[in-house]
Amino acid sequence: MVLYQLLCTTAHYREYVHIQGLVKRTIMQVLDNGGVVRALRFTGTRTLPYRRVIDGHPHTLGDYWTLHFDASPQLMRQVERGLAKDPRVLRQGVIKIGSRLQDIVDYKPKTFKPEVRVGLPSPGGGTIDI
Repeated sequence: MVLYQLLCTTAHYREYVHIQGLVKRTIMQVLDNGGVVRALRFTGTRTLPYRRVIDGHPHTLGDYWTLHFDASPQLMRQVERGLAKDPRVLRQGVIKIGSRLQDIVDYKPKTFKPEVRVGLPSPGGGTIDI
C-alpha cells in the first residue's frame, strides 16, 4: 500500500450537499476497494486564481479539500479517473507521499509559517510588538 494525498478543487455551491456527496463517494470508493482513509481536511472556500469555464458554466469560487489515503496504485488511478469525469471537480491532483514504512513514518508536511509581527501604538509612545 502506498500513502497518497489527494488535492481537490470543486465548484462552489450554496448547499454543501453536492460536495458532501462527492467526498463520500470518493471515500467509499477507497474503502470498498481495500484502501484506508487517514485524514480528510476541508480547507475552505476561496476565490479561484482565474475564472474557470466548465461545461459552459463560469466558476470564480472553489471549495478546496484534501484526502490522505493508503491504496494500491491501481485504486489511485481509479479515483483519479472518477474525479476527472465528475463535472463538479474543477481541478484535482494526487501526490505520492511514500511507499516504504520509513517514508510514511517520517512524513511531515513542509509548510512555511512566517513570523508575524504587529506593532500597536502604546499609550506612552512607541509600539508594542505582539
